[in-house]
Parts: sequence; structure tokens; C-alpha cells
Amino acid sequence: MTAYAIESVSYGPYSRLVIAMSFMNPFDDLTSIEHDLLGFQGKVLFDLLFAVGPTANRFVESFFNGKHFVMASVKPVVIHDAHLKALLHSFYTAYPHAIDASILSRWDRLRLQKGKI
Repeated sequence: MTAYAIESVSYGPYSRLVIAMSFMNPFDDLTSIEHDLLGFQGKVLFDLLFAVGPTANRFVESFFNGKHFVMASVKPVVIHDAHLKALLHSFYTAYPHAIDASILSRWDRLRLQKGKI
């Protein structure tokens, strides 16, 4: 299983979304992500729910310059948008094996299934 998935989105300033697919943090695999994004330029939103849990650092943004992430642009962001959270919920429910590979507690897994995270 890959540690991340990349989705095209149209959400505010973001047109790419990198989603952690297990307890492994996608930031540990930035070289591979950069390879997958070659030619794209813009802001990328990371959802690290499965790697860090439902914490303040769940969502992180970074600018991708077409070849590399600009490390000075990496920062946590707060996302309250119901549409994006619904999109993520449908993504997560399509990959139940990823939920099992996450660091989420039983309680958080139940909340995720109910769409509360």
C-alpha cells in the first residue's frame, strides 16, 4: 500500500490534495510526491488525518513550484469547509483498509465512520 494518494480538487487556492493513506506521514515521502506532481505548480493541501489523528496539524499546505515543494511555505491550516470534509469522508469510506492502517483510535474510527471527523 502506498503511503499517500493524490487527488485533483477545486477548493479555494488548492488544486491538489495529498491524503495520508496509513500511519506513515506523506512528508516522509516528499521526493516521491514531487515526482508525481512534476509539471504542476500551485498550492497543495495535505490531509494527515491517518498519520497524526484529528489534531491541529491535520491539514498542512505547501506551495509546489513545478519541481519541488517550497519548504518555507509549509504551514498548518484550519479547514472548516463542509464540502471538502464530505469529499474526504467519501474518499476514506472507499478505502476501509487505509482506516485499519491508520493511527486512529477506535473512538476516532467510529467518529470517522459517522462523518464527525
